[in-house]
Amino acid sequence: MGEGAAVEGWMNKGRRVSQKEQERETYDKADQDLDGTGLLNNKLSDSKLMIDRCEKKEPDTPERGQWSNPCDFFISCLGYAVGLGNIWRFPFLCFKHGGGSFLIPYFLMLFLAGLPVFLLEIAVGQYAGVGPIKIFGHMAPIARGLGFAVVCVGLFLAFFYNVVVSWAIWYLVASFNPNLDWIRCGHWYNSPNCWSVVNQDECEATGLVFWNNTCTDLTSVCSPLGFSSNLDDGLCVNGTNKIELEQLQDRTSASAEYFERFVLGNRGHDWYNFGQIRWQNVCCLAAAWLLVALCLIKGVKSSGKVVYFTSLFPYAVLILLACRGFTLPGAIDGISYYLTPDWSRLTTTEVWVDAATQVIFSLGPACGCVITLSSYNRFDRNCHKDAVLVALSNSVTSLFSGLVVFSILGFMAHVSDKEVKDVVSAGPGLAFIVYPEVVSRIPFSQIWAALFFLMLITLALGSIFGAFETVITALSDQWPALRAFKPQVVLITSFVMLVLGLPFCCNGGIHMFTLFNASAPSWNLLLFALLEVVLVSWVYGVDKFLDNLSEMDINLPAPVKFYWKYSWKYSTPGILAVLLVFSWYDFGHVGYKGEDYPFWVQILGYMITGCTLIALPIVGGCEVVKRYPETTEVFSSLIRPTQQWGPNHYQTCEDTEDKSAQSLP
Repeated sequence: MGEGAAVEGWMNKGRRVSQKEQERETYDKADQDLDGTGLLNNKLSDSKLMIDRCEKKEPDTPERGQWSNPCDFFISCLGYAVGLGNIWRFPFLCFKHGGGSFLIPYFLMLFLAGLPVFLLEIAVGQYAGVGPIKIFGHMAPIARGLGFAVVCVGLFLAFFYNVVVSWAIWYLVASFNPNLDWIRCGHWYNSPNCWSVVNQDECEATGLVFWNNTCTDLTSVCSPLGFSSNLDDGLCVNGTNKIELEQLQDRTSASAEYFERFVLGNRGHDWYNFGQIRWQNVCCLAAAWLLVALCLIKGVKSSGKVVYFTSLFPYAVLILLACRGFTLPGAIDGISYYLTPDWSRLTTTEVWVDAATQVIFSLGPACGCVITLSSYNRFDRNCHKDAVLVALSNSVTSLFSGLVVFSILGFMAHVSDKEVKDVVSAGPGLAFIVYPEVVSRIPFSQIWAALFFLMLITLALGSIFGAFETVITALSDQWPALRAFKPQVVLITSFVMLVLGLPFCCNGGIHMFTLFNASAPSWNLLLFALLEVVLVSWVYGVDKFLDNLSEMDINLPAPVKFYWKYSWKYSTPGILAVLLVFSWYDFGHVGYKGEDYPFWVQILGYMITGCTLIALPIVGGCEVVKRYPETTEVFSSLIRPTQQWGPNHYQTCEDTEDKSAQSLP
């Protein structure tokens, strides 16, 4: 379908319309500039007509609000984009794919896939000045379900991601304990396999070894197993073979058991033995939701101030950690491992897929958050510059985080006499297992621990603010009367999310979290991003969208305009389609610690993903049914903009009135 023919003009030919509807369309025609192709131009060519249109608004409808400072949007977008994925997932992928060689496909995917989608969402949100449900429904009624779908993803993200904040709050409080509990074994929750460097050093100082949570004579360890002991080397001996103690026991670190068995309460629990609700976790989750509610209770005017702290504080902590990490023994080995390229990896498909996926998921499009944040912008803001700066800042943060992470991992490998690759673990392990153990070995460990977990809280909150604001904005756009009661809406929604999140507070809650983490934001984000790009570039028309950028006083040079046009029409949808196919191939193998969940749990994961997709056919079908009695051109009416589509009327009305007043004698 060609972009010029994809969206038809307003025509009554073949339509069954009432006199009232005909009058409404006649008025709408007067407010539109029709060209030879019949495309809607939505240009504000007549100030008088625009003022008349503005006067038709409901006078009692509360305004949506707006960023009170030009920097608020940029900082909020940066806080949303920069999250835990920058601190851990990016360095891990660099490590996985040969260090520095991963940077080549990463930056290529950034400019070919991630940045085009990111700019598209920012520009669409700023142009229309409403949330995703209204935007997609006005741009093409058949795509109205896409708005509901992305809001549903934002709801799920805020719902389960705040659990990470609750864990960090637990650790933050525990950091003020004079004796950090996660550095030692011997607690009631520890297993016989628990082991820690601190306990081992204390036992060795008395000529003993640490075994089964206590200091024990080496002979008492080796003799029951039929081995003799070598006291000089601290080894068991079987004939001529010397056996180290770690070979006789499947050791788990004290920090790992603290997180798994104490914080999570997961002591052998699974889907068939889910355990009970733990009041400690409920209190931490309640504190997390109270924090979110207080920060967003006044909308963007309050969150715009809070994000200055949540967005910039992590950088301060990263710089402090860098200053300390770069001076630790073994740090240079970790950094060298991080940056050393393995060029042969570029010939594999996996490195390109991982690079593109990291870019998409890191910038965070396709869940309504970017559109929501930009909808509060001034109509004439240079969002093109914002998008480029946020994307580049996000990537530079990932690079810098990698240096900090691997300097600390190099130190950990040095003190444990291991290779760097042997101290790296995927998932939440780095944040809540490796880091706590590392900071405990640094002087003034309580201070470093508190700073680190406060950084985790702010990183997670920056992403949650965007997701949660998406939900609140969708409710307010759907029912404008709710804008007058936004504090109550925020508090009630937060309380409902807390109640629905209680399963995460059970002993087996980590399994529910793992399922949501793998199912709620999965291949559905890639699908939504693909649909958004196709909708704007092929259905609405990429040339028309570029004209909309010009309406917002964003004048792009010809080479830059050609780059965006080529990306939106060809390269970006092509890359997203390939990623989508690869995601389908790996989807449905959710598990924990290398063990897949039962089949019925995999089905539950499908249902979670399906909840975000179901709006596409249902709402689209409703739009077809609604239009069938009114027109014989059902298809064309579904893919052309509605009368409500156009520039941000909250601001263009003010601008038009100002211009009209200036033109009066």
